[in-house]
Amino acid sequence: MNAQPQVASGLSTDEIVYGKQPLTPFSLRSVLPSTVSIEKRLKLLAEIRQSVISARKKAQAVYKSKYDSNRKDISYKVGSPVFVWFERKASLANPRKLQKIYRIGTICKKVSSLLYIIKLRTKTGRVWKRLTHVAHLKPSHARPERLNLERNVLLSAGS
Repeated sequence: MNAQPQVASGLSTDEIVYGKQPLTPFSLRSVLPSTVSIEKRLKLLAEIRQSVISARKKAQAVYKSKYDSNRKDISYKVGSPVFVWFERKASLANPRKLQKIYRIGTICKKVSSLLYIIKLRTKTGRVWKRLTHVAHLKPSHARPERLNLERNVLLSAGS
């Protein structure tokens, strides 16, 4: 444990992050004097542990509320068209970078809140299904008449 003060701030890392020094075996000597009976020492230790647990739960609740403030539950209806994200081989311009390719598919089944079975059609017309995570899906906001699910493409406005 590094409780030494930093040169720039004059404070230890725990003082900067948590606002106080951590409990160490040396600091426990002052909290738990040897003249106190063993039962009282055990009771004090239990109180210290409970305070640490409650502080950790309070910090976790703060972080969770900050994380969940911008969170949206994403769900799709069965039969709705979606764009499915595929990674393709590296491009010629930048061989280290994978290309993101989106293909049009339809939702066949909702397996869980995060997994869907998607029906896709290849260029040859073969239909195949793929288990896909919700992070690899984008909703298709195009009008149904512009979607050509047979060819797996989005038709232009003039077509």
